[in-house]
Amino acid sequence: MKNKPEKRFRASPVIASIFAEGSVVNGEMVKKYSVGIDRVYKKDNKWQYTKSFRPEDLPKVAFLAKKSSRYIKRRSTK
Repeated sequence: MKNKPEKRFRASPVIASIFAEGSVVNGEMVKKYSVGIDRVYKKDNKWQYTKSFRPEDLPKVAFLAKKSSRYIKRRSTK
């Protein structure tokens, strides 16, 4: 079973998914984050995901990477 994202941000057709995983560090539970960025498109009436981006998608990738970074920083300081 796949881990579900804690948060998703979208700048169509690009999606950033933020995943959180708990681990023990020095006897204390700590959340570790990772971010996956995908481009979605429809082929043969089915949604497909790819990690390849067109040149016009790159500003959206940068925007979502920054937004994801801010989200993680806010969550980490709580």
